[in-house]
Amino acid sequence: MRLHDYAYTTLITENLEVAIAAYQALGLSCLKRETLAPELALELGYAALLNAAIAWLGNESPFLRLIEYRDATPQPAFSKLGWMASEWLVRDVHALYQEIEHLSPFRVIQAPTALDFSNQIVAMQVQGPCDEVLYLTEVKASVPPFRLPLSSALKHPIGSAFVSILACADRSTSAAFYQGLGGQERLQFETRLGALNAVHGWDTERKHPLATLAMQGDALIEFDQIELPSVASDAICKGVLSVAIRRLGTRAQAGPRRVLRGPANELIELV
Repeated sequence: MRLHDYAYTTLITENLEVAIAAYQALGLSCLKRETLAPELALELGYAALLNAAIAWLGNESPFLRLIEYRDATPQPAFSKLGWMASEWLVRDVHALYQEIEHLSPFRVIQAPTALDFSNQIVAMQVQGPCDEVLYLTEVKASVPPFRLPLSSALKHPIGSAFVSILACADRSTSAAFYQGLGGQERLQFETRLGALNAVHGWDTERKHPLATLAMQGDALIEFDQIELPSVASDAICKGVLSVAIRRLGTRAQAGPRRVLRGPANELIELV
């Protein structure tokens, strides 16, 4: 079995209607509503979410699951270990920046900026209505050795996640864990993380140890090694609850569904 790509990201919101409206203004469609089944609430490890209201958002197919929990703990940006951000492919990051400046539920953390290692990738960081951090990224051309989707191939202004960013205590430990689940090539390097540095008041040029792990379907997991506090696994915080990854065999058959915790106490769904 190989890790292939992202199926969906799950966010916890205090107010489902506000979150739905915010993402509809960003260009996504609400494709389905339901309630969280008892067996799934227990599988995820959160009995308090039993029968919680859910909305699935996306374009032709859903890639964002919103779960409402009125007592969710607020989550400042870049504040804890675990899933720290999702990176979504966008067609034109500068045009989207102009739109987001007028979308009050979204707060710009950093305006569009070329990445430290390539001017072919331009990203901005925003915090959304669920306290989630999004990297909205335009990939203009191939950037070897990374295998990334190109923005020019998008049918919509916004596409789904192609990177999930994990804040971890040790990049090697976390990368090895996901490689054991079916990830492929690992890379390690250091780079400047401008938005993270700005939020914490660190030197703007400070570099951090990172690792990436490739998946089969032009997607990556990024491991940012940062000194941050951990959060108890039973806490229900706003923002990213879990990340669902497709795992496929050599004949494209799906692997068995599993829910597990990673080394940074992150919740993973293999689907």
